[in-house]
Amino acid sequence: MLAQHTYFYHRVTQSLLPRLLFYDADGTDLNDFRKSKFTQTKTKKMKIIIIILKIIGQTITTFIVFALAALFISLRIPQNDGMCDADNLVLALLYQIFTFSSIGLLINSIYFFKKNNWKRYRTVIIVLILITFLVMLVFQRNLYIKVTYGNEKYLIGAKNNDSISANIKLYDNHKFISEIYSKSCLIETIGGYEITKEKLILHFNNKQCKYLGKYYQIKHNVLIPKRNDAIQLEFK
Repeated sequence: MLAQHTYFYHRVTQSLLPRLLFYDADGTDLNDFRKSKFTQTKTKKMKIIIIILKIIGQTITTFIVFALAALFISLRIPQNDGMCDADNLVLALLYQIFTFSSIGLLINSIYFFKKNNWKRYRTVIIVLILITFLVMLVFQRNLYIKVTYGNEKYLIGAKNNDSISANIKLYDNHKFISEIYSKSCLIETIGGYEITKEKLILHFNNKQCKYLGKYYQIKHNVLIPKRNDAIQLEFK
């Protein structure tokens, strides 16, 4: 009799008890249920992480493209600035980054637009990139100078100077653009001017080039500066 009770207890603990602990009332395996819930939660978290990474990637790429576009457009406007050979190498690298990033962003936006993924955002990006390409194509330096400075009236260069090359253009609306080449660097200066038969006065915008004087006396097409350390110029 004791043996029968022992056998019955053994069967209950081995078969019925696990069912009570690990199975729901409808017979569902609670271990499988917990695993399924864990998998669903993990999948949701991964989707959220992927969306966040996509937003960060799109934000960074968009910022790079339009920031570089603004930089390249601004460089076409005459200004008080200097540019050396090392700077040109950096600009060449940035231009490559801009080219690949903008084309990649455009292709990416078109592809996901067709997939109905963030459709409004893709539409805005596609339109802005196309407008940027159009502006960079149309907005050329010569066109800007023609519109804002007018026609070239006088061309002035450095006289008898092997180490410095000067290219100074005086325009008919009394503005000038000066480009000085020295030690593998280009120094650009802008401003206004006054000219008579005897003298030339340069009015610099904010910053005066160290190679140029403000007052020049004109003798036989030669411009002699009043400042001793300024270079001598001549009409071309």
